[in-house]
Amino acid sequence: MMALEKIMGGRDILDEDERGTINLYAQWYKHYDMGDLGPQGGRVFFSRIADLDEYFTEFPEWIYLEVAPSEYHIAGQWAITRVDIPGTKPDEGAGKVNTELIIEVHGEDCIAYQCKYPSVAGGEATDWYLPSRLELGYLFKNVFKHSGYATFELGLETPDSFLWSSTQGFISGDQYPTGHAAVFRFVDGQVYNQNNYQNKESSYFARPVRQF
Repeated sequence: MMALEKIMGGRDILDEDERGTINLYAQWYKHYDMGDLGPQGGRVFFSRIADLDEYFTEFPEWIYLEVAPSEYHIAGQWAITRVDIPGTKPDEGAGKVNTELIIEVHGEDCIAYQCKYPSVAGGEATDWYLPSRLELGYLFKNVFKHSGYATFELGLETPDSFLWSSTQGFISGDQYPTGHAAVFRFVDGQVYNQNNYQNKESSYFARPVRQF
């Protein structure tokens, strides 16, 4: 359920010789629960509200993550070659930078490009990207497993189909080479075993997400 929330800018208590008139302005934003419809018609699946200070002087770049609706269903190779993409990360919020790093190397020949520039025009947003490994985990936990959104219009041919992430394998101390990228299987949420890092030249599904 959506509601209006208010964030106030703030500062430390003033010294006596600094006192004067200060104008404070409220910054309003919509509150979304997990599974709510987002601004572009997809489902909200992650929130940073709990991690933000009650008062802060600068409005955050983004608060929520929204998964694209079912018409954004995409399939293809992570990339046409297995070249290393340094710098991709698994964290929530990292998928946007990961996507740019992948496109910088592969151009249009990658699933990240398809996610950033989907052929289906869903709403006015142009800021979709290929989610990171942990972003897919939150999508599974907060939306896919939700009793009211058990399928969330995923569009997968079978429940055990993989979704690509923008997180590639790691170089040191990891058995998954950089020629592979993390995928997520929504039938059981498995992502950490060997079957869930796949060759980049393989073809699997993808679903764009966006920050807002």
